[in-house]
Amino acid sequence: MLENILINYFGLKEDWNDDEETKKDNWYNAYDKLISLVYDLGELGVIYSADKTIDCLDEIDTEGEF
Repeated sequence: MLENILINYFGLKEDWNDDEETKKDNWYNAYDKLISLVYDLGELGVIYSADKTIDCLDEIDTEGEF
């Protein structure tokens, strides 16, 4: 599911993992955009705890290690 969000909204290409050399770079470039959005939404007060939200996303990311 996280992969689909990164593909649909944060520029991760659907074939992001076809190239072993850039696989992690592709993932983390899109993931960094998501993290930036979470922090910005925290600044606006839309998200109560940006840090807690990011911790949850990091747990999801770690579960799906390449």
